[in-house]
Amino acid sequence: MRPHPLVDAIADLFLRPGHAPAREEMDSAHRARIRFEWVSGQWVLLAPDNKFHGWMSWYRCTDAILVLLRAGRIAALVARANPDDLTRGPHLYIATAVVAPRAPPGTYRALFRLVCNANPDARVIVAQLHKRDGRQRALVRRLH
Repeated sequence: MRPHPLVDAIADLFLRPGHAPAREEMDSAHRARIRFEWVSGQWVLLAPDNKFHGWMSWYRCTDAILVLLRAGRIAALVARANPDDLTRGPHLYIATAVVAPRAPPGTYRALFRLVCNANPDARVIVAQLHKRDGRQRALVRRLH
């Protein structure tokens, strides 16, 4: 089954040259992950007037899975081979965030708010922010 054309466009933006994911040289793994996120339905899209501004996906997870995600222990998570690990639980982990190059300022924050609104029962939201200039930081926000 061929994925929705928007999935390829999101992956292309995520993997555009000069950005951290493209430097990892794991295109096929990132594309597979983005397809999984699309199929999970755990995502929001910002496209006013049919102009793509951004897309953000999340994982719902337990305390134990959140620890694995934050530590970057993806191999351990994959070895568990349990899709419920990423679709059930009280916590949100921002999996992928894509903001179009010409999107207006505040697009990331708008997507973040949409994710929070789509998950009113979530206790904590976690994101690993990768800035265009190479800086990284973790964001942890307690929601309840």
